[in-house]
Amino acid sequence: MGAHAAVPVRNAGYGRAVGVTRSTATPRIIGGLSATLGLIYGLYVGLVDRRGGELTAGNVWLGLLCGILFAALFAGVWTALRAGSPALRAVGFGVLTGVAMGFLSSRGDGSVLSSAGLGLAVGAGIGVSAYYYFYARTD
Repeated sequence: MGAHAAVPVRNAGYGRAVGVTRSTATPRIIGGLSATLGLIYGLYVGLVDRRGGELTAGNVWLGLLCGILFAALFAGVWTALRAGSPALRAVGFGVLTGVAMGFLSSRGDGSVLSSAGLGLAVGAGIGVSAYYYFYARTD
């Protein structure tokens, strides 16, 4: 007698049943990832803003504010564009990364044009990479 039709066949590579789509990231994972990235970005903004001098309360507040803002924007982009097309998701993450890196460069000794150029280059690179990542994983 053959196997019952409702018994899923296991995929040896991933341990998922065949025909079952990938689950989306849970809100806890998104929250943890955005908090971690926000913390790292905020610390880095605070360090770059010091410019080698001593740490002041202004550096701490700027880093804290930028970290919270980056974490909120990352979670917002991830949540809002979760069901979007790969191109829309890639543009969202490319713009977020480009603006973040341009701002980080502007906090250093870079000019406005060099900060804008760096943000545009990094954002375009991340956008292309994100498009490839999201397009390769569409069903």
